[in-house]
Amino acid sequence: MFKRTAIALSAITLFAAPALAMTTPSSVTVDSFNKEHVIASLQQRGVNAQDVERWGSFIRAFVKQADGTVKSELFKPDTLTPATNLADAN
Repeated sequence: MFKRTAIALSAITLFAAPALAMTTPSSVTVDSFNKEHVIASLQQRGVNAQDVERWGSFIRAFVKQADGTVKSELFKPDTLTPATNLADAN
C-alpha cells in the first residue's frame, strides 16, 4: 500500500511540475529599477519629474513644465543626462 501511494505521489509531482512552471512568472529576478530613487535624482538635478518608467534602453520621465503641462523626456539610465537622440542608446 505504501509503495503504491509513493508511486502515485511521485507521478502527480512529475505531471504537476510543468503546469506549475507555466503559472510561475518567467522572470524571478529582482528588478533594480527604483522609481522613487530615479525621480529624486532627477529632481536633485533640477528636472521636475512627476513619474518615470523604463523605455527601451532609456529612462522616460514625465516632466512638469513651468506652464503646468507635462512633457515626456528621455534620459540615459547610467548618468540621468538627457538623451539628445535615439543613437544614445546603450
